[in-house]
Amino acid sequence: MSTIVNCPACQTAYDLPNESLGKRVRCRNCQFSFPTSPADAGRLEVEAVGDPDSDDDGLVSDVRVVKPAPARRIRDDEDARPSSRRRDDDEDDEAEDAPPPKKKSSALMYFLLGGGVLLFVLCGGCGSFGYYLFVYLPKKAREAQEQMFADIEKENNKWAPVDNNPFNPGPGPGPGPGPIINPPQKRAGDYANLDEALEDAKPGDVFRAQEACKWIARQKADDARRLNVINRLEQLLGDVFIRDEAARTIGVWASKDQAPLLITMLDNDSREVKKVAFDTLPKFKDERAIEPLAKKLKGFEHVQAERALAVYGPVAEKEVVKYVFDPEPGTLASARKLLKAYGTKNEIYATQAIEELTNGDANRDANRKLLAAAWLEKTPAEASMQDSVARALDPMARDNDFSARSAALKALKNWATKDNTPTLVGLLDSQDGNIRKQAMEILGKLKDERAVLPIALRLLDFFDRQTASNTLKGMGAIVEIPEVVNGLRNKDAAIRLEVCRILGAAGTSKSTQELERVARTDKNKEVAATAAAAVKAIEDREKDGK
Repeated sequence: MSTIVNCPACQTAYDLPNESLGKRVRCRNCQFSFPTSPADAGRLEVEAVGDPDSDDDGLVSDVRVVKPAPARRIRDDEDARPSSRRRDDDEDDEAEDAPPPKKKSSALMYFLLGGGVLLFVLCGGCGSFGYYLFVYLPKKAREAQEQMFADIEKENNKWAPVDNNPFNPGPGPGPGPGPIINPPQKRAGDYANLDEALEDAKPGDVFRAQEACKWIARQKADDARRLNVINRLEQLLGDVFIRDEAARTIGVWASKDQAPLLITMLDNDSREVKKVAFDTLPKFKDERAIEPLAKKLKGFEHVQAERALAVYGPVAEKEVVKYVFDPEPGTLASARKLLKAYGTKNEIYATQAIEELTNGDANRDANRKLLAAAWLEKTPAEASMQDSVARALDPMARDNDFSARSAALKALKNWATKDNTPTLVGLLDSQDGNIRKQAMEILGKLKDERAVLPIALRLLDFFDRQTASNTLKGMGAIVEIPEVVNGLRNKDAAIRLEVCRILGAAGTSKSTQELERVARTDKNKEVAATAAAAVKAIEDREKDGK
């Protein structure tokens, strides 16, 4: 058997076994723990069902929940007050035992909310700015332009003649007819003849002037009207808004007589105006344009100038060669490319090299001189130009600047003459061993008797001895001077050895007697053997007649 019991807290009804009466049970709905008594069973007249077992701790949990009984009103004098106090005490105990609830952080929510608002504002702002810049402003500009043309057309038609009668004008402001102050105009670009187009081709109305230039450019050039058209268009070259269209029209109508005008256009600030000049001048091959075009090789327009000068051919050679030693890479490359296409001879290059070496400012044109000397170094000497080039290189070889002096000596290996001997001999006393070596090598090729003794004296220097010896060997019999032969009596065995080798390679019978003495008496066996070999070499040469 069982009894229906209500939870005092939430009034949930339970089907409780009779043997559990008098024990404490816990409500499954609100978790409130309360005692049961037989008195509670009389409050619901419900038939007991089931016989569930009770828990070991005296709390019955396996019970059926039935429809809760209606709450009854408890009077102040009833005994429910103590029960209420016990229930409150139990609730307080359970609240003390339960862990405190966790506080939910709202920082993340605020951060996400703020980020969303900021992203919305940024996207909206960018979109609004883009719409304003690319849609709204162009639309307003078109509307303003259309309104302006409408107002002009309305004003023009205001005074239009009645019935096409110019003497019967339409009504004007105020009483009576007014004069025709602004007769109607044709649309820009809609012209019946050249005169109408030229009427619009003037400073002031930029749109009509541009359309007039375009219309004139489409017409066939008329020799009878050419000068008139060119003069009118020339006036527009000073207007920054019209000059490009005017220049293009000039390029269509120009003839050889307009070469001076086209030359002035080369210095215009507009790239389009310059382009027209570069493209038009080669058509006439007017030689007056060669020099101005060549000047444009130096600068940003060197490619355009190169294309224009290529049309002229060798006739432009004289002006183009002036830039063949320019230190600007673009200028130099364009000039040399043109001269190669012209088939320019080395004499032209050499003449310009002499010009650079002799007439240029030493400070301003130092790089041009170096480039000229570098070209001479790589170019075989031209017999007709050798003396002139050698004289031009001589001052550069004495320059205090190491780069200039070294470049000149490299060029003199090909172009030196005996006129350079004094300068080269002077360089044998240079503190730079490389300069001394280059000077001796050049003197050895010149075979000038004036250089024999200065070179022989370099045998006394250990560092120059081998170069000096090799140089004297190649100079031939002119080295057989008393000063050289007396070197066989030098106290330094190394010097006596080199002199024996020199005389063996270049000496004659005049040295044989002294060499034989050395071969017999010299205590250094190597020197004695070298002297004997030198005597035999001299005898063999004379026997062969060499």
